[in-house]
Amino acid sequence: MSRFPRLSIFSLLLLLFLQITHVSGARDQFQHWYPEFDFIFDRIVRENCSSEYHFYLTAQKNRTYWHETSRWIGSGSTAALSAPLVNCIMGACPEYMKSNMASANVLLGLAPMILATLGSDVDETSVLAVIGNRPFFALCLTVGSPAVIALRAFDYRDPQAVLKDRPGRLPPMFFNFHIELLITVLEYALVFAAITNVGTLGYQLGRNVALSFAPNYGYLILLWCFFSPIGHMVAAWTLRLRVHWPGHTSIKRYGIPCFSLSSFDQLKTFFVGYTLNEPPPRIELKKETPLYILLSWILSLLTAAHVMLGTLVFSSMLFISVRDSVAVITRFMGSVIVCRVVLMYEVAKLRHLYNLHSREEGGVQGSGEIPSSEYRLANLGPGSEDLQHHTPRRYRPYGATITSY
Repeated sequence: MSRFPRLSIFSLLLLLFLQITHVSGARDQFQHWYPEFDFIFDRIVRENCSSEYHFYLTAQKNRTYWHETSRWIGSGSTAALSAPLVNCIMGACPEYMKSNMASANVLLGLAPMILATLGSDVDETSVLAVIGNRPFFALCLTVGSPAVIALRAFDYRDPQAVLKDRPGRLPPMFFNFHIELLITVLEYALVFAAITNVGTLGYQLGRNVALSFAPNYGYLILLWCFFSPIGHMVAAWTLRLRVHWPGHTSIKRYGIPCFSLSSFDQLKTFFVGYTLNEPPPRIELKKETPLYILLSWILSLLTAAHVMLGTLVFSSMLFISVRDSVAVITRFMGSVIVCRVVLMYEVAKLRHLYNLHSREEGGVQGSGEIPSSEYRLANLGPGSEDLQHHTPRRYRPYGATITSY
């Protein structure tokens, strides 16, 4: 892996650690609430639970106090300061509010699976990262889509399944380099907006709600939001162990094939992706290794753990209504859908270019000539009957001149 992706991953982990450290150390819960019940919780804290709230803000963790109070309400010693306040607020809430929050728990508990169904698959992101040679962009897409579907252990996954062509599939449009660069900038802007939305939601949830099993561990929500990229990175690693490029040499560090940015063309591919003039090279599969099997098993455990953590965290949120929970889930879905659309667009371009290039070289993904019924031909003028010497309109960027294969 090149220095730039390593630094980006390190920066992401550092920012996540600093954010979690800040959230875990701050006592800013029970000051901000979601809008629907905001004024009710403020009044309860001010009039019914003022002593518990003052103790939460000013006291230090004391095991004696926990043994006398929090232990007998079912709290662990780590929640000795916050559990009495949570118990007091819940005791002062009307039954109607409690039933509303219980319904919100059911809806929120389903959110991780809903988001995982709408979100990106680890096979697709790993193909974009490894075969598309865009690891940083794939990483950004996984951060903006904070859910991943659980994988079966030891289930065989075809690394080339994502790249296989399908009859009747709508091919993507290609443009000249300047327009493609503009589209890439727009994609990065959308993905960074999705990441910002996810980070903001994680922070607001950790501040505005309390978890019934760990009321002082609000950072678990933010941890879940940025836990999914780990599974996607492991999936990319497993894919990199199975494929190689015939006729291409790769840099290895500690015996592991790595990405390289040693030239301008590779740097351009890293940020913009492959183009018609620079299609992706053909890949071949290598035999499975013990490391590949081990990582595949770890990947299935990571995805299952992510789903379990998300279900546990979201289903135990207190002090949020059904209306507010719908708004939260909708914002999460917005980020997931944006990243999904961008990923599918990039994977569709990569698949199209890969299959086109494989047909030209007689690769494993297809052979023979491209059926003329699958594309529109440009008006080539005199001599257009010799079609095999001209590039179809669909396979050349808009505004580009006609070139030969």
